[in-house]
Amino acid sequence: MKSVTLLHGLTGILFVLIFSSWSNKKMITSNDSIRTRVTDTFVYHFGDASLPPPYHRSYTISVTPTKALVTIESYSDVLAKDSVVLTADKYNSFAKSLMALSIRKSKARSSKGCTGGTTKALTLYAGSRKEIKGSLYYCGGQAIGNLSGDVTAAANLFIALIPQLEKKIEATKNN
Repeated sequence: MKSVTLLHGLTGILFVLIFSSWSNKKMITSNDSIRTRVTDTFVYHFGDASLPPPYHRSYTISVTPTKALVTIESYSDVLAKDSVVLTADKYNSFAKSLMALSIRKSKARSSKGCTGGTTKALTLYAGSRKEIKGSLYYCGGQAIGNLSGDVTAAANLFIALIPQLEKKIEATKNN
């Protein structure tokens, strides 16, 4: 009887160790207790106003638990790419701050013919069941689209991950 109990106890411990090992590969944690999957991706896209190609600059910042990647383009022509390595703490701080902004899908609002504005698009938890995807079009002093929450603050969180983003954008105009 004692050997059966001991065997069950050892089996239970082995199960816990194996499961812990597996889950540590799938999750990233930090002191602020945010748990994110290694596949979690957050994306911010800034779409510039309709300007001639020498002046038009849009960019996309994709953030994963290990890096932030920026792609600067002019009408789909990639002009520059850069990436920044993220620590688990920096990523988790970013994710926690982003979630605190309560970005949600909302009922789409129409632009009613407004043209010439800029766009801020977000995809949170890209490709997962938790995905939140939408955009706001800034035109005529209004924010028009299908997102609620502080989208501008969210954009600033993404931008803060890329050192000297404005200089990188300006450098593409000198080429």
